[in-house]
Amino acid sequence: MSDLASVDVLVPRPPHYHSYLLRFWEERGETDDAQIWRFMLHDPQTQERFGFADLDALVAWIQLKIMPQSEPPLMQEPKGGA
Repeated sequence: MSDLASVDVLVPRPPHYHSYLLRFWEERGETDDAQIWRFMLHDPQTQERFGFADLDALVAWIQLKIMPQSEPPLMQEPKGGA
C-alpha cells in the first residue's frame, strides 16, 4: 500500500477567465464628419462598469488584464503528515 499523503503533488493553476459585455457607440460632433467611438465593459458578476474614451484605452486595459502575473505557474499541495 502506498502512502500518497507524503507525496508532493503539483497541481496546475486553473486558467484565468474573464467575461464582460462590450458596448460601443458613436458620438458625433456638431458636424457629421467628426465621429468619436466610446466603449464600455460591464462585468456581469460584480456589476462593475469600465468606460473608455477610445479604442486604444480599451485595448490597453485588456492588455493589463492578460499580462502574466507574478504568481508561480504551479501550486504545490501541502504534505498531509500527522
